[in-house]
Amino acid sequence: MKKIIVVILAILFLSGCNIDVNYVFHENTIDSKVTSSFTLQEFYDNSDYEKIDNADDKYIYNLLSKEIETDNLQAFTTTDKYNFERKSFTKSGNVYNLEYGYTYGYKNFYDNYILKNCFDKFEFTEDETYYNIHVTGKYKCDGEITLKFSSDNGIENSNSVDIKNGVHSFYVFDEDNDIKLSIRKEKYNEVTNYSTLRVIGLIIIIICSIVTYIFINKINNSR
Repeated sequence: MKKIIVVILAILFLSGCNIDVNYVFHENTIDSKVTSSFTLQEFYDNSDYEKIDNADDKYIYNLLSKEIETDNLQAFTTTDKYNFERKSFTKSGNVYNLEYGYTYGYKNFYDNYILKNCFDKFEFTEDETYYNIHVTGKYKCDGEITLKFSSDNGIENSNSVDIKNGVHSFYVFDEDNDIKLSIRKEKYNEVTNYSTLRVIGLIIIIICSIVTYIFINKINNSR
């Protein structure tokens, strides 16, 4: 197969369309997946294979699997070879849909190939409350991608302009990317915060009552 790219799965960029790169943060692991779609014609246009009329889906699937598993193309980490897992391979009409995945531990997420190697700078830090992600600079890899982040515990301090159903999406540009978000380490405790608000509200009511009492007292004494 022609070397369309030297990073990320070559087959996922055959269509030239936008590629979704999803990261889902759980308690102890981070699930990632890369999805894309392409037509059979796009596959042949970007490969060295001769077109076979009426080729069945199994034949195409075997070709794709062979290319992906024999090429040294690292999709998800800088340290493991052939580390990804095929999640699904489906067809809708004349469009083939592929999804590949990989599961990180928090300790090896910094080795993520896309974030670490495709941008000028990738920072993954933590403090008492959050795991913090900051990606900046030029996008240096091929393909048009959208980075999507979600978390079981919630995301805060995000500068995404597209947030739907807890998914924070970032459309990557060739130049001047600035992606920021913080992943909560623990779930937001609504009960605790509701109780805190009730206490604050009660204090405000008491203060207002005291001020009102003093004010009325002054009025009565001035008569």
